[in-house]
Amino acid sequence: MTSSLSPSDLETRFQQPAHFQWNSFERLPGRTIRYGYNIPDGIKPRAIVVDLPGLNDPIEKQFEAYRQLEERGIAVFTMEWMGQGGSARYLGDQRRHSDNFENDIKDFLHFMDHIVLPHLSKINAMDAPRILKAHSMGGHLALRSLSRLKNTFNKAVISAPMVEIGSLPIPKPMRLCTANFLRKTLGGEKYAPFSGDLNLSNPKRLVGTDEYSSDPARSVLHNVWMAQNPVGGVTNQWVYDAHVSIRKLRQEFAAIKTPTFVGVASNDHVVDPQATLDLCKGSQAVKAHLINGARHEIWNEADEYRNILMDQLLHLDI
Repeated sequence: MTSSLSPSDLETRFQQPAHFQWNSFERLPGRTIRYGYNIPDGIKPRAIVVDLPGLNDPIEKQFEAYRQLEERGIAVFTMEWMGQGGSARYLGDQRRHSDNFENDIKDFLHFMDHIVLPHLSKINAMDAPRILKAHSMGGHLALRSLSRLKNTFNKAVISAPMVEIGSLPIPKPMRLCTANFLRKTLGGEKYAPFSGDLNLSNPKRLVGTDEYSSDPARSVLHNVWMAQNPVGGVTNQWVYDAHVSIRKLRQEFAAIKTPTFVGVASNDHVVDPQATLDLCKGSQAVKAHLINGARHEIWNEADEYRNILMDQLLHLDI
């Protein structure tokens, strides 16, 4: 049974913060990226959080976190990846396509250089601590970006990063070549196997059977907000590009110097928790913490899991 809730039916904590502002930028013609920011009214921010969402996640799913950060004097800047949320679509429909994850990284770097940092200068907050918050695919792109951003952030808090895609019945060494075969034989713009248009009746996203969150109140957020800007499953090209980028992340990972906390959900079927734990072993900068019992969307999980991440964001002794 699908949720009949609309955004106006949600609890106040899940509604848009009063000072939240929307805007967009174009790094390339037609590549319109929606972004937003929430700056505490009347005070200089104590810190700046830059938030990168996961695959298909709209900004609105994090309104609760942005309200909580604002109460503590912390500003937020966030953007949506090309192909999802209020950003432009690759193919003019619901298919979640890709044109190389390098372009997503370039969009993020453009966002920092042309939107975030100039705004911080304008409000005299260039000296405020900067924290990179990111989830899932956004966490993957954040880690890859941190290997290039040496002094931009004081620290990062990343949840369930896409180090490896979970629950694939294909051995890891064969995944890239299999993805390449599928995009060439079936077509890169075609939905990947088992993907399709948005299905709001998918039991994996419904309260009680949700594989992403065990929290009943937060579990409804995905379908409520996705209904506003529908995005379907991924294309064969996206799957191929993801595996190319996964290989690049492993090559670049040692270059990360920014202190980074990685929350790893133990009950995660979307990404591979063990792959993340293994990658972080031995790193001086990136420390993984297994959150026992948590499902993939830790920021929309029960408080006992979610608070672990929030405590890391609020620890400003950096």
